[in-house]
Amino acid sequence: MKLFQKIFTAISCCVPALTLFANGGEDFTEAETELKEVYTPARTQLRVREHLITPLYTYYAQGLPAALSTGGKMAYSTYGTGFAWRYVHPEKTRIALTSFDYRRTDFRFSGGAETPFSHTDSLRATTYQEFINPDNGLAAVAILSGSLAAEDATALSDGAGGMLALACKQYFSETTSVMFGAATLYRPDRERWYLVPVFSFDWRIAPNWNLRSFNGLTLTWDINGDNEFLVDFSVSYESSAFAVAAEDKITSPYFGKDGAYRRQSAPVSVAGTWNLSENLFLSAGIVLNTWSEFRLYRDGHKTREKFSTDPTLEFFLQAGFRF
Repeated sequence: MKLFQKIFTAISCCVPALTLFANGGEDFTEAETELKEVYTPARTQLRVREHLITPLYTYYAQGLPAALSTGGKMAYSTYGTGFAWRYVHPEKTRIALTSFDYRRTDFRFSGGAETPFSHTDSLRATTYQEFINPDNGLAAVAILSGSLAAEDATALSDGAGGMLALACKQYFSETTSVMFGAATLYRPDRERWYLVPVFSFDWRIAPNWNLRSFNGLTLTWDINGDNEFLVDFSVSYESSAFAVAAEDKITSPYFGKDGAYRRQSAPVSVAGTWNLSENLFLSAGIVLNTWSEFRLYRDGHKTREKFSTDPTLEFFLQAGFRF
């Protein structure tokens, strides 16, 4: 779960709709009027989703050995932890989420494969700000993210990246919304800024089923309809980069130049989340990495050094505490 993708998952998670029960026409009319005055679609959306943010969690993933296009095999283990702080305005006109995430991945190459890197560390900080007009459900969204990622042989600052996104979000109901916008992001492998579109939606298909998008699609099944047991079916595209040591081969045209590996993958996953209580949760899942590629860049340019992996499986476990 990449942190950038988790923020939107937390904001747009599947939750039970707010339902009003009343006896008699007059009582229902009065209650309905009160509901409209206090909880417009935007306010209702935020009211029922406040507690779904994960403040503190730990993470572990194990990727099984996969055959490399250059020969040999590669396996990996990832350890991580994260923290999120949230703020929701009493009038439900603003929501803010700031998160910090750390991951360390240990790569293991075998079967005669070269070892281009062995350990990588990454740090990421993200802030999400949403300003809502409770009368029409229209919201302005701003996202600012910064990251540092590198192998042990070089400084984390050499793998600095970042993103700034501005978007407009419309709540059509308590459980349906869509967002459009644009983002500018800095890629440390290419050493340049890019402008990309931003789009996401959240749609309650049925009482126990929710579909959302961001970097892919996720279908969530609330098994009992009470938010206790959730199952996610996801397909997505993921891309990241981490810095590596400067080229030390004198014969290389990039001698002395800094470098970075770009990692791309297309995972398909099934994950289950058990909310043991209002404060404690446990998640586990299996991921099929249908395609994965590592390409080395030097001085912002592609090099001939790249390799891909055959489809392989990854298992992950995550535990968190909300407070």
